[in-house]
Amino acid sequence: MTIKPDSVSQIESDALRELQAADNLDSLEAWRLAYLGRKGRLTGLLRTLSDLPLELRKTVGLESNVLKGQLEAAHDVRKA
Repeated sequence: MTIKPDSVSQIESDALRELQAADNLDSLEAWRLAYLGRKGRLTGLLRTLSDLPLELRKTVGLESNVLKGQLEAAHDVRKA
């Protein structure tokens, strides 16, 4: 995966849009797996951090971890 500067923001916008479209528990679980699961988009991005230069790794890593927390919280709210 090649990391572009907008990768984190692109994942964020796609994830939030798709989360709003999830209308039942099955689609909500599919969303969770697609973004936060072992082979999810955000998880894939986090796994490529070691390939980045140190400064970019710090920035992308921080943004990715913040986004992960936001998506987990949004998922919990939507599920409830």
